[in-house]
Amino acid sequence: MEFRKKYPSFDEAISTYTAQYGESSVSVSEPFKISETIDPVIIILGRTTPLFYHDSKRTLTGSQGTVSVKRGHVCVLGRREPPDSKLIVWSSKEESEVEHYDSRVRIIPSRIHDSSFGQRRSPVH
Repeated sequence: MEFRKKYPSFDEAISTYTAQYGESSVSVSEPFKISETIDPVIIILGRTTPLFYHDSKRTLTGSQGTVSVKRGHVCVLGRREPPDSKLIVWSSKEESEVEHYDSRVRIIPSRIHDSSFGQRRSPVH
């Protein structure tokens, strides 16, 4: 799935981010398993923006919406550029607004902040 072609907002976010910080600024680090632990797992982005991963439902939830984390699919979390105070999840299925963040605070979520994926067997990273 080529997110840049499917979602203009993703293309704009990653293009402006890599133009500012360089192509090597977006990379995949060592996966951290968030499934098969406590339910829900609370993910904090930008120090003030919470999301909840519910392993029992395989969903990523914020105050604005919920996205299913399906096996074999990737979800990328970030924000639009220019900022509109919405945390976005881009997935192979949809672009969803999942959380509102306060753009007046000093640290806000990055344009490209995190990715989650469901492995074919079970764990979610």
